[in-house]
Amino acid sequence: MTGSLHIKNDTYYMVLNVYANGRRKQKWVSTGFSVKGYNKRQADKILLETLAAGEVPEKQPLPELPPEQILFADYMSDWIAKMQHYVKQITWQHYHTVTTKRIIPYFTPLKLTMQAIKPIHIQRFYEHCLTAPRLDGKKGNITTSTIKHIHSNFHKALEDAVRLELIPYNPASRVKLPKRQKYQAKYYTPEQVRKLLAASKGSFAEPVIFMAANYGLRRSEATGIKWSAINFEDSTITIRRTVVAIKGGVVRQDITKTASSYRVLPLMPQVREFLIGLKEQQEFLESAIGENFNPDGYLCVMDDGTPPHPSSICKLFTKAMDNARLPRIRFHDLRHTCATLLQDDGVDLKDIQNYLGHSNLSTTADIYAHRDFSHQKRTAFVAANIMSEAFDKADVS
Repeated sequence: MTGSLHIKNDTYYMVLNVYANGRRKQKWVSTGFSVKGYNKRQADKILLETLAAGEVPEKQPLPELPPEQILFADYMSDWIAKMQHYVKQITWQHYHTVTTKRIIPYFTPLKLTMQAIKPIHIQRFYEHCLTAPRLDGKKGNITTSTIKHIHSNFHKALEDAVRLELIPYNPASRVKLPKRQKYQAKYYTPEQVRKLLAASKGSFAEPVIFMAANYGLRRSEATGIKWSAINFEDSTITIRRTVVAIKGGVVRQDITKTASSYRVLPLMPQVREFLIGLKEQQEFLESAIGENFNPDGYLCVMDDGTPPHPSSICKLFTKAMDNARLPRIRFHDLRHTCATLLQDDGVDLKDIQNYLGHSNLSTTADIYAHRDFSHQKRTAFVAANIMSEAFDKADVS
């Protein structure tokens, strides 16, 4: 392997020539050293060490430089690589996407060092994001909700920089976020839920839709239920696993979204009846297929016992809505539907919080303390009666 130093974006890069089967392939690897200052010697040292090792490093770690020489974009690149060891895989996937697709491409041309980064730069970045296209290919620009997630990522990275004494304060703490557009949750009536369940009957997505509608489960929770979580003797179901789709695959894990998401729920009579029928059906398929039947033991499986990809469930959910001629809602709106129907029946918000597995009551209240016009009329009627009685008493006196 041979190589030399080249300058790109005011940073020293190693251009390494790797030879395999008589053919040369070039690799560009950043040394992390800025052209500013007297860094050529350090960059040369890294090149010599790399050539001596005879291996191309996946990424050169951030060198020990004074903060005024560390480029912010380089710091973020180094930070996201290290974060993989400290957070859950699904969390890191979100961090990685935001950092590599949004933050680094924006700040690299600016060539700002760590000590040069100010609140105004971050503020302008968020303003830029509001006009940027979505990463998922859908029409429109990114939402203020996405900006909040980007800010969380940004704030965490700079908080770590403060802890490492690279910067004196966190500039992200002094940035004003755009006002979040509050999502108005959609929900079905009991009759619409019955039509949806009837339309999904017989599909492999039926167990997930059925459980989500009855318990207000997140898709990841409903998809992650195994038969081992069902206790027919005690009539309970334990929510303790999740299945989450990530780029390039699926993460199946024995943990829930938060500690409060882990919960034990009662096995309702209609759910018990449904599960008994489902279990008999799967046992029949297992006996028919034999050793080729997947033994993972999930409620939601295809005919050979293989758990489907979460996106397949959403496609069948949409198909069921269309077949039932129902207005389209998100799968997550089944959770809103369950909570709304409970609230309509007089269930206390604190009990709904525990049922849904929210960490804070404020989250439950913020999402579900909505009322349609019929509720407003009912409240106004009660208020009118109270005021009327007060006026009558005032006239008597």
